[in-house]
Amino acid sequence: MGIVCSYYYISTSTIATFVEKLTDNLKMKSLIELLSEAYEFKDIAYRLGERQSLAQMTQPLQVVPINKAHALLILHFSSIPLPPDLVEDPKKLLGVGVRLLHALVDIISSFGYLKPLILTMQLCEMLVQAMWVTDSPLLQVVERPYA
Repeated sequence: MGIVCSYYYISTSTIATFVEKLTDNLKMKSLIELLSEAYEFKDIAYRLGERQSLAQMTQPLQVVPINKAHALLILHFSSIPLPPDLVEDPKKLLGVGVRLLHALVDIISSFGYLKPLILTMQLCEMLVQAMWVTDSPLLQVVERPYA
């Protein structure tokens, strides 16, 4: 797994978290939570008042965010515009997120799990396209407020 760390420039604690929580019956919800627990997102911390603000923004989606990175991912997939003070935070999340997902694909393929592998590839598409995998592809044509 050290080769994966050096190739994708990610932390060994991220790889350890991925390997520890990886199962053959991983669901999309768990995969998004797993991604948000990566060590690379530890510096994306809540500032004063953001926890309540993000909880209110994710409440209509019936999701309870486990951390700020998780909340930002959910809002990104749902194309919900962020307040001006939060606009800069997703930039690191999106840049590093694709790299983390590529590393996760390598890790999952070494375990031989097919279903989590497909879900990880779908999650990578979701991250790049800023939409849920279940959304209509025609939504890519429409100008989105935040993508």
